[in-house]
Order: sequence, then structure tokens, then C-alpha cells
Amino acid sequence: MRKVISLFLFFVCSLLYVKAQDTEFWFVAPTPMQGAIYNPNAGFIFSNGTNSTANVKIHFFKTGRDTSFTIPAHGGRHIKLTRAEIETHLTQPRTTEGKLGLKGGVHITSDQKIIAYYFFDIFANKDMFTLKGRQALGTEFYVPQSSDGFFLNGYSRRTPTTIGYPNSRDMIDVIATENDTRLTFTVPRKCYKMGAYVPAQFYAANTPHTVTLQKGEIFRLAEVEKLDPPGTLPPPLGVLSTLGGTHLQSDKPIAVTSGEDLSNYDMMGDQVVPADNLSTLYVVVKGYSNG
Repeated sequence: MRKVISLFLFFVCSLLYVKAQDTEFWFVAPTPMQGAIYNPNAGFIFSNGTNSTANVKIHFFKTGRDTSFTIPAHGGRHIKLTRAEIETHLTQPRTTEGKLGLKGGVHITSDQKIIAYYFFDIFANKDMFTLKGRQALGTEFYVPQSSDGFFLNGYSRRTPTTIGYPNSRDMIDVIATENDTRLTFTVPRKCYKMGAYVPAQFYAANTPHTVTLQKGEIFRLAEVEKLDPPGTLPPPLGVLSTLGGTHLQSDKPIAVTSGEDLSNYDMMGDQVVPADNLSTLYVVVKGYSNG
């Protein structure tokens, strides 16, 4: 029996490894709160399980920068990015939430099938995002997120009248792979329309909204923190402030990243697969967060 189980697990893991390998990846990296302290290991991690050297290129849409390198056969490569490099070439600041016409994210290409990860490494806040290649591209997504835990809308369960992390919120990032991509989205609660510091403009909940994106442009949906004052919070001192259940539809392929509580602690997220790639068997990659 043990031999049968071992063979089954080997088959499943081998199958998942094959499906995770690809020669092309689109990805939007989540943006932490301003002033976050970056650790030295942030960046991309690659694995090459083939018998040939892989020639890889990362194209950063924000600045047009290209980074080319090789990965030896049956080897790996860690492309570390400093805070300056991440903020300059990869991500857009938190004040751009809901804005249009902004480039960001990456397009990774390789002449051999490889596995790719993005290592989010901020202070005590770490997580590993698995890049899923073509399996991540699609035209319809239902975005999963958990309900908030210790902090609800910025308020702490321990001190419910104190705003512990006012900039901590759930986010959804979208990147377009082609020009003139029409994206229609419906969110379960209102989101910022013109950035976190222009609170008068929102995308209303439970109403379809449509925007148009060009190739390499990103679009970020961010929940509105402190939506309910402490005096109106039901037990246990909070509401389920989440963007879980957000529905995305597009007329051309997009890639989607889901991230939660992007403060100095409690980061959790991943690249989301489209509805037509949903399944009943998943492998969870262990993160490195202390919380």
C-alpha cells in the first residue's frame, strides 16, 4: 500500500511540475505600503529542470528595462531586486489605485520550460507567488481572498477604537497582454477609483464597471479601509472586509494577482487562475511570513 501511495504522489507531483513549467509568464507584483522595509532576498526565483541551459529575459513594462540571464540545466537562479529597482521598474505606488494608463508588472520569456516564483520579502512580511505561465491567462476570473483576521478595516480586535494599520487593505492587480483589452469587473464592496488619497471617488459595489487597458498596463482594485467606524461594527468587532468573490471578465487574455493586508505584516496572496483552469487538486507553496 505504501508503495502504491508513493507512486501516486510521485505521479501527481510530476504532473503538477510539468503543468507549472512554461516558456512565458505574465505577472503583476503587489505593492506594499509606503515606507516598507525591504529585505535583501526580494525578487524572482527560477528553476530549470531540462537538460539544456535556459536563456531567460524579464521585460519590465514600467520602464522598458530588459534583464537577460541564463539558468543552467537542472539548476536555479535567484534574480534579487533592491527596493529602488522594485519601485522604479516593477510596481506602481499605492496612490495609483484605480487609475488607468499605468504600466507595470513583467513579461518573462525563456527558450526552455522553467518554473518561476516571485519572492515578496518585506520586513517580517514574506510570501512566495507562484507564476503559472499560460495557465494563468484567461478572460474570466473569480478572485479568492480570505476574510480579514486580526485587523478589520484598519481597526484592531485588541483595541477596536484604534486604527492600527490605516493603509492595510486587500488588492487585486490585473495586467493586460494585448492592446485595447476591455475589462469588466464587479466587486462585492466599493473600491478606490482614483487612489487611496482621493477618497471621494469610488467604484460602487455589485455594479459592473468597464475599463480599457493597453498591453503591459496594470489596473489595481483596492478595498476602502476604515469603511465602518468602530461604533457600528457588529461582533466580533468587525465586518468581513474582503474583495473575495470579485468577478473579472475581459475580451482578451489577462493575468491577475490577489494580495491581502499589504502592510509590514500578514501578507498573503498568489497569482489567480482563470475560471476555465479551475480544478479540485492544488499544491500549496509554503510562505515565509512570521504571522
